[in-house]
Amino acid sequence: MPSSLPKDAWGTFEVPARSSRLRAPLPPSAHEYPETTGHPVHHLTVRDDEDRVLGHLWADGVENAAGFEPRTAAGERAFRAGRGWPLKLREAHRAGVAAADPLDWVSGRAAPPGAGRLTDRRPRVSPSLDALEELSGS
Repeated sequence: MPSSLPKDAWGTFEVPARSSRLRAPLPPSAHEYPETTGHPVHHLTVRDDEDRVLGHLWADGVENAAGFEPRTAAGERAFRAGRGWPLKLREAHRAGVAAADPLDWVSGRAAPPGAGRLTDRRPRVSPSLDALEELSGS
């Protein structure tokens, strides 16, 4: 009997649910950037050791927001890698780094274990977080 579940259930999670799922195993913290914005976002690509895109670390200085957007096609690898980036962003927040600058701050430090690596020399710009989410959906 065939399963009624989609082959890639990860791709069916809506963005707020994916964000909650990424953060669920993490301890609560007062040091968080907001995870939504209506403004353009700067982002860096996160890749694994085999050079596959796992997602994008992003920031927006207008609404002081930042986060990690996992790439849907990378499945559970993106989810596992994405757990380390919110912790790095918490470190930046705790250090008083404004959300316009955490990409520079994070890229100057070691990547979290098992989280992949940042591969862009400079942040790229997406016109919105929605556009970045669409890019990550491929």
